[in-house]
Amino acid sequence: MFLTKTLQLYKRYRRVPGLLFAGKNRAYPYISVSLKRQALRWLLLEQDNVELLAKPYLTREESEGHTKAFKQLTNSPSFIQIKSEESAAKMLPHKFTSDLLNHIERGNKWE
Repeated sequence: MFLTKTLQLYKRYRRVPGLLFAGKNRAYPYISVSLKRQALRWLLLEQDNVELLAKPYLTREESEGHTKAFKQLTNSPSFIQIKSEESAAKMLPHKFTSDLLNHIERGNKWE
C-alpha cells in the first residue's frame, strides 16, 4: 500500500469521469506555480491600468477645448477630400455586368 501511494504521488490521473466539481470525490484543478505567476502578472497589469486612469494626462483647463481644433480639422473640405481619395484608392475597381457578359453577345446573329 505504501508503494502504491508513492507511485500515485508521481503519476497523476489526468481524466476524471463525470462532473469535476460535484459529488463525493470532487476533483479540483491543480494550481501550479506558473498559474500563480500568470495571475500575479494580470493583477499587476490591472493595477498599472488603474493607476494610469486615476491620473489624467490633461488638466481640466486643457481638456475643455482640446477637441475644437480637431473637429475643425476633420470637418474641413480638404480633409474630407483627402480621406475620400484614400478610401477610393483602397477600393477595387467597379465591375459591370455588361463588361462581364460582353463575350456572349459577340456570337449574336440576328436573322
